[in-house]
Amino acid sequence: MFILGIKKKWIVFAAVLLVLVLLFFQIHFVLGDSKEAPLICQSFPDKEKSFFERIINAVWGAALNPGSIFTVCALSASQPEYTTEINPSVTVYWTFGSSVGNTQKSYRVQISESSDFSSSMAVDTGTVSDVSARSYTSNLELYFERNYYWRLIIVDNNNSVTDWIVGDSFRTGRASSEVLTQQAKQQEINLQTTISSRSYE
Repeated sequence: MFILGIKKKWIVFAAVLLVLVLLFFQIHFVLGDSKEAPLICQSFPDKEKSFFERIINAVWGAALNPGSIFTVCALSASQPEYTTEINPSVTVYWTFGSSVGNTQKSYRVQISESSDFSSSMAVDTGTVSDVSARSYTSNLELYFERNYYWRLIIVDNNNSVTDWIVGDSFRTGRASSEVLTQQAKQQEINLQTTISSRSYE
């Protein structure tokens, strides 16, 4: 009877352990197969920095920017499914959150065809003072069917500044038939203008 009781305990323990292992693998594989891109976030103070960088950041951050604790996350870019504009419209989004009440003071967004942002800079907003903005829309500087990269910097009300936070890359869609017609007409006008100007030379 005593031996039977011990066997039952081991059977129950083994069953519980098996369930836990199966749950672990199910969660692991479900998350691993998820196609949703994780948020790209950065916090101030930045906990991902090295030990010495954290010490310097803590000392100088506390001295120069007391009370700055906030997190910024870059979200995915979005595009309208259809447009009649000459250039594609793209909106990039981010979040700003603070557990101690910090607020966003300004932002700066850059969009480039280069992943290291060293060349082909399509958009550079410069510093834009805006407390409530959590998105930026560009509909002038981009081209259809191109790959782009984007990033942003956020400054809070204590003038604490994030590093560049790089969002997911995106590809602009195809031009609609209306846009292609408009582009063809514009090219014809440009050609006629060039021919007319040369005829007067």
